[in-house]
Amino acid sequence: MGSAALDSSDERVCTQAAPVPPTCRFGTPLILEDLLLDPAKDSSTKHRPSKAHKRMVLAGLSLSVAMAATAASAQEAAGDPAAGERVYRQCAACHSIEPGQNRAGPHLFGIVGQNAGSVEGFRYSQAMREADIVWNEENLTAYVTDPRGFLPGTTMRVALRDPDDAADLVAYLRTLSSE
Repeated sequence: MGSAALDSSDERVCTQAAPVPPTCRFGTPLILEDLLLDPAKDSSTKHRPSKAHKRMVLAGLSLSVAMAATAASAQEAAGDPAAGERVYRQCAACHSIEPGQNRAGPHLFGIVGQNAGSVEGFRYSQAMREADIVWNEENLTAYVTDPRGFLPGTTMRVALRDPDDAADLVAYLRTLSSE
C-alpha cells in the first residue's frame, strides 16, 4: 500500500459499511478485539481505529455499563407496591391511608408530590411546619429510614431500617392518590 490516498474500498477507512452490528456512528463495528489490535501485528484485513476512536468507543462502553447499573438501581429503588402495602401495616397504628383521617400522624393518602406539613387538620411539629420539602420518592425514602436525621425536630420516631422496605413503602404510597 504505497499510496497515501485512501479510497472508499480500503478496509481501514472508518466510514466503511460494517457487516456486523452494532456499529459506532462512523459505521465501525463495535468489537472489542478491534479496539485492542496490536499495532505491531499485520492487521491489513481489519479496521485499525485511531486512539481518539478507541477512547470514544471505550467511553461509550463505560457509559453503557453505568447506565445499565443506574437502571438496575432505579428499578430496585422503585420498590414493590404489594410489598409496600405489607410494610405499611407497621405505619398503620399512627397513619391512615384514608383522606382526612388523621391519627397520631397525618393521613398518607396523596402524600407523594405534596408539600411537607400540608395535610389539613393535622398539628405538625414546628420543624415540619417550617420545612421546605416536597415529598418526592427520594425525600420520603430518606425520611422513613431516618426521620430525625432527615428533619431534626420532627416528632416521628419510628424508622424503617431496611432500604428495601423503605423503597417498597414509597412505591405503595405512590399508588395512593385520586389521580
